[in-house]
Amino acid sequence: ERSIDAGVTAFRSDPSYVTLWRITRSSPAFRSVAAASDEGFARAIELLPPFQRLAPARRRLVVRSAIRTANAFLDWILETEDPRQVPAMVREMKRALVSYLEAALERR
Repeated sequence: ERSIDAGVTAFRSDPSYVTLWRITRSSPAFRSVAAASDEGFARAIELLPPFQRLAPARRRLVVRSAIRTANAFLDWILETEDPRQVPAMVREMKRALVSYLEAALERR
């Protein structure tokens, strides 16, 4: 949850981050850059001890599903025009990701 807070705060604190995020997510020319970044992040997360308990195929699916979910929430958070809505959106992001990962890691 602290990682989510830090990530959202970092992106929202600097308009250039928001611009960069939007460009890499929406432009066909930069989509491969965003995908490569996500893949590198996924590989790093897979090395964390809780994920090592999962079978490789399951680990790959779980981590990438979580990243895609986080990206969708971040898109939504960065698009909102009312900053008062952001705390509730971040809470829902945490709820979705923590619930998903807890369930995925319990099943093994």
